Amino acid sequence: MASIVDKKVVLSETDMMTLNAFIGFGDFARTDVLVFGIEEGLGGHAADDILKKQLGEIKLRIDYFGKDASLYFDGQNKHNGYWASGLDSDMLREECYRDLNITHSEPRATPYVYFTQKILLSLAEDCDQEAMRWFSKDPNNRKRKDEYANKGKSVAYTDWRPLPRQKEGIWFFPGSEEDYINSFDFKPSIDYYEKLRDERLKIYKSVLNSYPFSIIIGLKKDIMKKVFEHIFKDKQPIFFKSKLPSNMTIYWAKVESCGGQSLIVCMDHLSSFGMSDPKVGSVVLKIRQLLRGQNEDYDIMGNQQVIPSLKVKEDQAKLNNNEHKVKEKTLGSSRRKDVADFIVSMLKDDKEMDLEERKGERLINFIPKKLEFVPRMAKGWTKSNRIVLFEFQNSKDNNCEVKLCLYYGPGSQTIREKIYNMANGNDLFNITQKSSAEWICIFKKTIVEKSKYQELDSSEINELIRKEYIKFKNEKLGMIIQEFEKIDWDN
Repeated sequence: MASIVDKKVVLSETDMMTLNAFIGFGDFARTDVLVFGIEEGLGGHAADDILKKQLGEIKLRIDYFGKDASLYFDGQNKHNGYWASGLDSDMLREECYRDLNITHSEPRATPYVYFTQKILLSLAEDCDQEAMRWFSKDPNNRKRKDEYANKGKSVAYTDWRPLPRQKEGIWFFPGSEEDYINSFDFKPSIDYYEKLRDERLKIYKSVLNSYPFSIIIGLKKDIMKKVFEHIFKDKQPIFFKSKLPSNMTIYWAKVESCGGQSLIVCMDHLSSFGMSDPKVGSVVLKIRQLLRGQNEDYDIMGNQQVIPSLKVKEDQAKLNNNEHKVKEKTLGSSRRKDVADFIVSMLKDDKEMDLEERKGERLINFIPKKLEFVPRMAKGWTKSNRIVLFEFQNSKDNNCEVKLCLYYGPGSQTIREKIYNMANGNDLFNITQKSSAEWICIFKKTIVEKSKYQELDSSEINELIRKEYIKFKNEKLGMIIQEFEKIDWDN
């Protein structure tokens, strides 16, 4: 158990393994954007005693986070990767600090938070001109933040080094800070930290190759470029260097991930000295251009610049060739795509269903039209504002199976409580989570078991899915809809 001995935070081997497996905050399975920092600082949560606070943050991750198996990467073992939900983390931190008698205050608005919010809001805009307004001196931006609270891109946050601490130079752990940093900077170090680094790489490799992040933003570009080259080593990413009109330089690459494509951008840290709205705005504009397939460089106001930082045709040809190689690598990926395409086609052909969204090959959301009466009061995770969605889960290649789930997510607390009270203790549903969880699965059914996924070809898997889907509609769906109809939504 983590403790303080001789002004050091002492961790058992199990403690360190657990801490190394904690990868951040958000919903990694469903988010659009992953913000990937170097190391989690503790400056946003003030406490009188830094050493005691350090222990509190360690215990928070080891003992308070990780109790909800739905936030485990594999749903079974948190040591294979786990995260904390945004809704629960503040509440659990208050509980942890209270138990340890640590002074706790609300997080302060740091440049990191300030710029991250603007990036997410600007990426959700329909045109570049509106996106750039977030980085102007528009006096209405504060008001617009409130109006756009549910419209920004969904995001998860992670940090490369596993030990949260006040800042570099403050070291409360046994051993050498230099060895710790060297290991995670891919420099020679001691075996202990190199093994931690390699295990963390293994966890990130599983997560980032299984979830369909559309954008991955790495902060502290030189190190993060190395991190992504290791994580996506099998896909041989080609990184390009672009110099922006704001005198910032970024690295970027595109990789196939979970049947879709992820854009990776490595930039300076958002808390770096000299970081400003124009500089961050120029990065966002570049990201928007790259998402559209444009490789030209523009200034922040959209004026084209002649900057020979990219040999566009030659580099793009290399990139396309690399992506072509990735697509041909595994039959498993092709089969997953065939299965996902079939599920989407099946749902589109079913006139009783509305297809909500497809995220790569892994997640396909839909809703029966007979559930349209459920109030649309979601917060920041569905374009339609639906708070309840069915979800086909087409799992990762090394653990393949297909499941059908019914989730509700962030949104109106009143609506969430009504749904939870209806499902909890009802034999029709199989709810296992606390009501405070951010995403709650109230119904789950295995459609294709792991053994069948391995044995059958795509056409056989698709036929099995069709039969199980029809069986579900005939046997369960009507009863589920009836339970929702019993809820008094108005009171």
